[in-house]
Amino acid sequence: MALLFGAAMATVLLGLLAADAVWHEVRHTRRSLAYLAWEAAGSTAAALAVNILLLRAFELWARVVLFFLIAAFLFLAAAYLTVESWRRAKIRRFDAPMQDLRRRLGEAQEAFDRLTWEIQRLEREKRVEPRAQADPEENWRRIVQGWESAPGLARIRSLKTHEWREEARALDDLKLEARRRELAGELAAARDPARRDQVEAQLAIVELERVRRRSPRESQAAEAAESPLEAAKRRRDELEQEVRRIQVELRELMRQREAVLRERVLLD
Repeated sequence: MALLFGAAMATVLLGLLAADAVWHEVRHTRRSLAYLAWEAAGSTAAALAVNILLLRAFELWARVVLFFLIAAFLFLAAAYLTVESWRRAKIRRFDAPMQDLRRRLGEAQEAFDRLTWEIQRLEREKRVEPRAQADPEENWRRIVQGWESAPGLARIRSLKTHEWREEARALDDLKLEARRRELAGELAAARDPARRDQVEAQLAIVELERVRRRSPRESQAAEAAESPLEAAKRRRDELEQEVRRIQVELRELMRQREAVLRERVLLD
């Protein structure tokens, strides 16, 4: 008897929860109400069939009570399944884009890691390469590479040297010469080692730009020789930006999905 009473109470509790979900967790439209009306009619017809076919031995009052209980149970079960399926179908519009973003994020992170290892290998090879000749151009290039590849600062300094190169290329010959003299003066006056190294790297970039303008063919050959490392660094920077962009898009989709789940979903 206690077991039957417990089962009945559990059924009532589940029915109340289902009723709450059907009416309060979503916003109904004419379309959704029409679906519920059809399910109510179907539940009533099913309860009536059960009452006629299986409950003839019961007294009339018991058959009436059981009819309403069965109809209510069938309706709440069908309505809850319909509403929950409808609700989750509206949420699924976020799932496919989120899955695609997670896949792209994983691929970009793997490519970023591979490029990081490749850049480290190329930098090690450059450090151990024997210097065939100590010409001024090679010396300036070595200064830039040494400053650029500082541990922990390589990416930031690579962006900085790229910015300095663009600034030097934008100057005409007279302004470039004036900039060279200005940096040479700053280098002579600098006392802080970090500041001195930075000014020396800036001066080296200006000197390399002057050499490039004097002998464009030789400069292009030198840039082509550096291209694997420079291209790898540029590609890694692009991948880092792509990873951040994908993470922002993914967080935004997750925020929208959570917002939809917190609110009453419109069953349109």
